[in-house]
Amino acid sequence: MAFNAISLWFIVGLVLVLLEFVVPGVILVFLGIGAWVAALAVSLGLADTLGTQMAWFGASSLAGLLLLRRLFKGWFEGFSSQG
Repeated sequence: MAFNAISLWFIVGLVLVLLEFVVPGVILVFLGIGAWVAALAVSLGLADTLGTQMAWFGASSLAGLLLLRRLFKGWFEGFSSQG
């Protein structure tokens, strides 16, 4: 059974998101989401080559890290009140 690019990106994304629960830091979840974005880009015909797939993966992962990490960090690590 051969995997296509969509399946590979989806599986890589799933593994990365699940690893986030083992390795703290709220970074792997954004890499996983980036892999899912790459899978979506392939399925929509927006990324035919490995280079464009990697560009989708890198850009979406970086955007998530820079724009959403603070918000998600509270969800994954728990909110704490210091008083």
